[in-house]
Amino acid sequence: MAAIVPAAALGAFHRNDDAGAFVGRCWQDFEVVTASGVIAGLLFTQGQRVESLHIHPQYSGSCHGTLLLDYAQCKIAAHSPRAELDVLAGNTRARDFYRSPGWFDVRHFSGFESGQTPVPMVLMGKDLRAIAY
Repeated sequence: MAAIVPAAALGAFHRNDDAGAFVGRCWQDFEVVTASGVIAGLLFTQGQRVESLHIHPQYSGSCHGTLLLDYAQCKIAAHSPRAELDVLAGNTRARDFYRSPGWFDVRHFSGFESGQTPVPMVLMGKDLRAIAY
């Protein structure tokens, strides 16, 4: 199976502790969903963007991601008619998850997941005008 993220980008991500630095800067703005008192997933939105939506592997497929995405869409719809997010192009499971409730590919681009290593990404969008918040 091919890697979703190039090895150089993954190595830089861990060396630089990008996730830890991000959480350190933004933790107070995260939304979380719990299961039995444990964090099952987290969400971070900014403006019209879903910047992060992550589900612990143990809770994958258990509706926690759908709950967070629904929440994000309602939160964004309160002030914007459109939402967007970036997803790794090779993460077909995530892309299928977003497509299911109507997200669509806007464009493919080369982003930087960590450091200067290019990573194939997809900008996805969704029209939120029909969402009641």
